[in-house]
Amino acid sequence: MADRDPALNLGQFTERAEAFLGDGFHESVEEVLDDALRLLEKRREAFNAMVRAKIAEADADPRPSVPIDDAFRWLDERKARRRA
Repeated sequence: MADRDPALNLGQFTERAEAFLGDGFHESVEEVLDDALRLLEKRREAFNAMVRAKIAEADADPRPSVPIDDAFRWLDERKARRRA
């Protein structure tokens, strides 16, 4: 990994990050960012797990697949009925 400048410019997010310093839980903006990134990673992992579960559920469904053209035609018809 290439060396990077350790200085970080948060721009418009500086105040939001610094607001967490007064809670006694975070001692630095770096800790705030570390927590934020950790939570973002957990969120992404949870989303990916949900997608994998939905794919597995669809793969296990015994019903026949619907051709994509039929699915879009059904959606177009449904949208037209709602507008009418």
